[in-house]
Amino acid sequence: MADMVNAGTDSTATSVAWAFVILSHFPDVQKQLRDEVDAFINKHGRLPTYEERENFPFLLSTQKECLRYKSLVHLVLHQVSEDIECKGYIIPRVSIVVSNTYTLHQDTTFYDNPEKFIPDRSMEDQTPMSVCANSREKRDQFTFGWGRRVCPGIHMAEVELFHIWVRVFATTIIEPPLDNSGKPVYPNLNAIEDLGIIVAPKESNLEFIERRDRLI
Repeated sequence: MADMVNAGTDSTATSVAWAFVILSHFPDVQKQLRDEVDAFINKHGRLPTYEERENFPFLLSTQKECLRYKSLVHLVLHQVSEDIECKGYIIPRVSIVVSNTYTLHQDTTFYDNPEKFIPDRSMEDQTPMSVCANSREKRDQFTFGWGRRVCPGIHMAEVELFHIWVRVFATTIIEPPLDNSGKPVYPNLNAIEDLGIIVAPKESNLEFIERRDRLI
């Protein structure tokens, strides 16, 4: 039960932490996210539900890119259920196969310019992450694993992330803290903290400034 609770809370919280740390470096991307959320609120007079996510192509694409750009899970393990041959190698039954998610997310086979943060990378494909996780044709990211044993919490995580992002960008602006001279201190995106199963940003001090132009 502890594994279930930790997997369903820490991973989502760390995903959000990475996303906000990344976006603190990109105020122009935040502006696009706010504009997209505001357009919906202007039209409907309320916040959206997850079922209305088709109205947020840029937000969904940016979410996927944040998960790819800074992986919160570096290693995904599977156990082989039967002897299998792969590229001339025999992998015996009950062997543990370890995939390196960080390396996959930097693979030019899957991504153009993988070292760059490109928020509109998935704009042309708004397929839910839960569907892409089992796709052999095109992957948005590998955070939730691969094969038949993908993370069972992917559906819940996708809904949670949507609602968190919408509410944050409808009401606030994310900024780095200021030093004593008033200059912004941006978190180091390469500084990580090993939490065992997941990897979190080591520097995550941010300021959430309430929007003066918030619509809700």
